[in-house]
Amino acid sequence: MQKIDIRELYYITHIDNLPSILARGVFSHERIESERIDSTPIYDADIVSLRNQITTPDKRSLWSYANLYFQ
Repeated sequence: MQKIDIRELYYITHIDNLPSILARGVFSHERIESERIDSTPIYDADIVSLRNQITTPDKRSLWSYANLYFQ
């Protein structure tokens, strides 16, 4: 198997969310809602609600995952 060289991970968020992320980590949208974590959204609510309806091959909603971008 070929080794993948991922050098950086990115998470896009509002600066007001940094204290919570530093204290608790990056969470999925599902966990933020279920734990009622106070956060400042920067996303389009219509797009995010559509992601709740899309499932992965293991039948989990995209809301179950945090969106990380890598290079």
